[in-house]
Amino acid sequence: MKIFNLFLPILFLFVFSVLQAEDNVQTKNNVRELRVLSYNIHIGIGMDDKLDLERTAKTILEQNSDIVALQEVDRMADRTQKTDQTKELAKLTGMEAVFGKTLNRSNGEYGIAILTKHPILEQKYTQLPRLGNREDRGVLAVKIRLDDKTSLLFICTHFCHESEERRIMQAQKINELFTSDNDLPTILAGDFNAPPDSKTIAVLKEKWFDTTDNKPTFGNPKPSSKLDYIFCRPESVFNVKQTNVINDSVTSDHCPVLSVVDLVTP
Repeated sequence: MKIFNLFLPILFLFVFSVLQAEDNVQTKNNVRELRVLSYNIHIGIGMDDKLDLERTAKTILEQNSDIVALQEVDRMADRTQKTDQTKELAKLTGMEAVFGKTLNRSNGEYGIAILTKHPILEQKYTQLPRLGNREDRGVLAVKIRLDDKTSLLFICTHFCHESEERRIMQAQKINELFTSDNDLPTILAGDFNAPPDSKTIAVLKEKWFDTTDNKPTFGNPKPSSKLDYIFCRPESVFNVKQTNVINDSVTSDHCPVLSVVDLVTP
């Protein structure tokens, strides 16, 4: 009996260590790192006036991106050699892709797109509010399967450049569409054509948290304005590990923006 009592503490410590180790493994398995890129690609035309989608794809691949929001994308337009740029970038990067048409341009289509390493389960394009005869703008949303238990809603958009009033309306519509009845972890990325201290960004921050810093993203070769963002919600399931404005002053008039986040799920 004395020997048994002597070994009880040792047995307890052993069992506790095993349970703690299993708990740590479980916690680790519930944390998934996502490398998210937002990139206005300027229809593949760089600051040297060269159309070069391979260069655009190289920039995306260099960031080892998991999910990419693309703005200013052509499909079968005369000005970009009748290329379906979304399909071509999907081929060059080895990622799945979807396109959302915003308007007709140069005898083809122009809009936004999403690239992802993960399977796309659903997709939907919604037009955003406009005033008068201004350019159409929209939002492209996809449901992505990360694994058998976890799905993610990823949203790409490109707000108007003409007026703050309209951008505020578009921000309000985004909040209405994706924050009331949506219980999925959600990432919203794009070119919002609005600086950090604008009313537009303030409206978005009522429902979303910004994963990026305030470094300028637009105006290559010497960026002077921040227009590109990556937002997430709910904040409780995302942990921002890193954010960078990628130093690429040639491939587009915008620099790509990268955020590395951990998604923590039950």
